[in-house]
Amino acid sequence: MLPGTYVENLRIDRDDLVIRGCGRDRSLLVSGEPAEPVIRMAGHSGLTVADLTLEAHPEAAGIELLELTMESGPARPARDIGLSGLRLRASGRAAVLADGVARIRIRDCVVEMDDVPGPWPGIYLRGDDALLEHNRIVTGPRLHPAGPREGLEPGIAGDDAAPVVVGRADPAQEPRPEMNRSGRGGLQIGGGSERVEVIDNRIAGGIGNGITLGSLVEVDEQGNQLPGPIGWVINRFDPCDPCAPGDGYQPPPDQPGDPRFESEGALYDLRIERNRIEWMGLNGIGVVAFFDLAGADELISVIRLSILGNRIHHCLSRELAPIPRSMRRQMGYGGISLADVEYLRLYDNRIEHNGPDQRQTVCGVFLLHVAGLDACRNRIRNNGAKTPQGEDNLLPGPRGGIVVIHALPGIDPILVAGQLRPRQNGVPAIRIHDNQISQPLGQALFLHALGPVSVQDNQLTSQGTILDATDPGFWATTVFVFNLGWSNEFYLQTLLFNGATGDPLDAGSLPVIREGFTPEAGAGLDDDAMGRYMANGNVLFAGNQVFTDLIEAQVDYAISSTLLVSLDDVTVQNNQFDCDFLADFLFSNLIAAGVTLRIQDNRFKESLFVTLYSSLGLGLLFNNTSDNQATHCIVSLESPLGAWFPLIAPDIEENHNQVLFDAFNLDLLGSWCERLAGIRNLLVRGRKGGAVAGNPGATILNLLQ
Repeated sequence: MLPGTYVENLRIDRDDLVIRGCGRDRSLLVSGEPAEPVIRMAGHSGLTVADLTLEAHPEAAGIELLELTMESGPARPARDIGLSGLRLRASGRAAVLADGVARIRIRDCVVEMDDVPGPWPGIYLRGDDALLEHNRIVTGPRLHPAGPREGLEPGIAGDDAAPVVVGRADPAQEPRPEMNRSGRGGLQIGGGSERVEVIDNRIAGGIGNGITLGSLVEVDEQGNQLPGPIGWVINRFDPCDPCAPGDGYQPPPDQPGDPRFESEGALYDLRIERNRIEWMGLNGIGVVAFFDLAGADELISVIRLSILGNRIHHCLSRELAPIPRSMRRQMGYGGISLADVEYLRLYDNRIEHNGPDQRQTVCGVFLLHVAGLDACRNRIRNNGAKTPQGEDNLLPGPRGGIVVIHALPGIDPILVAGQLRPRQNGVPAIRIHDNQISQPLGQALFLHALGPVSVQDNQLTSQGTILDATDPGFWATTVFVFNLGWSNEFYLQTLLFNGATGDPLDAGSLPVIREGFTPEAGAGLDDDAMGRYMANGNVLFAGNQVFTDLIEAQVDYAISSTLLVSLDDVTVQNNQFDCDFLADFLFSNLIAAGVTLRIQDNRFKESLFVTLYSSLGLGLLFNNTSDNQATHCIVSLESPLGAWFPLIAPDIEENHNQVLFDAFNLDLLGSWCERLAGIRNLLVRGRKGGAVAGNPGATILNLLQ
C-alpha cells in the first residue's frame, strides 16, 4: 500500500497473503459501509498485515479472524497469522477479534480504543500458540474531531504527496487513561486457549480488566450453545454500566428457563511477562466472571499459569460493587484476581496502588482456588490505600496482600487397596518466599490450605484491621494460616483400617481432561474439607519479618498479629515479630497450634504495657518452645489429649527463652508472667485453672485477678 488513505473492506478467501503499508503514519485503511471489519478471514492460513493503520467502523472490528465451521469434522482455524507494526483504531467491537485461531503473532502494534460503552476489549483472542509482544493497548478519547472516513469514496486513495498522520504518534500526547469513563479496554484470552504468551505490552485505560482470562458461552434451556463469541458479559447491555460500580459476579438466571452462561473451557499454558498494566477500572489480571458455587461448580480455570515481572498499578480505579453475602468467600477484587488455577507461578511482580480507597474490598492477589501456588520476589503494597475518612462505612469482603481462599498441593491419582485415591505429587500447596507485602487495611497474608505450606524470608506488614468477628483480620491482624492437611502418622492408619481418608473415586467416572486429576464436581469447593485428599498439613514459617503497625488505625484491641493452625506439624523459626500500638490492647503477638509444634529462635517485640503474651503455643503431641527472645510472656498450653486419651502423654519442652520483663528484675514484673502462665491449663478439664465451667473467658479474667 502506497502512502494515503484507502476506504476498503477486505474479505480474504485464499492462503498466503501479505498486506504491507509504507508505515502506520503514512498508509491508512478505513472501513466503508455497511458495518463490516476492515479485514476478515475465516479458516485460511498464511496472512501477514504490517506497517499501516486500520480504522474500524464504529460498530465493527478492525481485523476479524475466525475459524471455519465444517459440515463434518472439527472447525478449521485461521492459522499462521502475523500482525506487526500496525495502528488499529476501534470503537464498538475489538480492534482485533481472533476467535478460533492457531499460530498467531501480534507484535509492535498500537491499539487505540475509543472511550465509548461496549462489551469488547481492545484485543480478543481465543486460540492456540499465540504471541502478543511489544504492543500498546490504550483506551481514551481521540485527539482529532473527525475520522478520515468522511468525504472519501470506497477504493479512492488520499493525497500521496501529503502523508496521512493519524492517531497519537507522540506518546506524550496520549490522553490520561485514568480519565476514561466508558470504554472496556484491555486484552481478553478466551476459554480453551493453549500456549499463549503475553510479553512486554503496555495496557492502559478502560473500565474493565487489564488482561481478562476466560470467556463465556450462552446456553439455552435445552442445553444448546448459542452461536457467536461473547466479550464481557456482566451488565453488558446496561446503559448505566459505565457509571455504575464495577462488578465481577455473574448471577444465576432469574427464571429457571432463562439462558445461562457457562465457561467456554479451561485455558492451558499461559505466560504473562513484563507487562505494564495500569489505570484499569477492574482487576489488572482477572477472570471474566465469578459464579455462585452453591449449585454445580462453574469456574474459570487455568492450567499452568506464569505471571512474571509485571507492573500492575492504579487498577481497580472505579468504585466497586458490594460483594453479595453468599459470595464473600467465593470472589474478590485485586491487582490479580483468579478463580481456579493449577500450578501458578507469581515471580518478580510489582502490584501497587490498586483500588480507590480502603473502603473497597481490595487485595493485592486474590485466589479462590489454587493447586500449587509459587509466589516469590513480588512487591505488593498499598492496595486499598488509606483515606482521611478512616475506617468508616467499610464494604465487607476479602482484603489482604495475598488472599488464598483454598489451596491444594499438586494431585495425582494412586491405587491403594484396589481403590483410586488422590495423593499429593510433591508440589506444595503454597510456597511464598522473598516477598515484600504491605497492606493498608487487612492482612498481609490469608492462607487456607490442604497440603504443605512454606512461608519464608518475607517482609509482611499490616497497617489496619477490622473489628468484626466474621472478618479473619479480627483474629490475626497480619498473618493467618490455616491448614486442613493431616499428619501421615494418623491418616495412613485410618486409610488402611477403615478407608475414611481421601475419598475413593471411580476411575470410569473421572472427567476427560488432557492431564492431571480432577474428581467429579459438586456444590461449593469440593476439596475444602479435612481429609479430602491424602496430603500432609506441614506449615513452615521461617525467616520472616512480621510488622503489625496499628499506630494510626482506629483499633481498640486485637487478638493476635500472627495465627498459625494446622492438623499436622507447625514450625515457627528465626522470625522477627514487631507490633506497634498507640494505646490499644493485644492479646498475643503469635498464636500457633498443631499436632506437633516448634517455636524457636524468634524475636517478639510489642509495646510494653498493652500486651499480655508474646507467644501462645499449643502442641497436641509435642511442643518445643525454646531459644526465643520476647517483650512479654511466652506460654505453652497443655494439650487436652492427655486428658482425653490416658495412653497418650503429650510433652512440652521450654528452654532458654528470654523475656524483657524478667530482665527488669522487679518483683512486681517478675510475678506477672507467673500469674499469666496459669492459662497453660485452659484446655485441660478438671485441673487448676482449666475451663471446668465451660467459660474460657471467665477463666482468663480469674487468672489476671
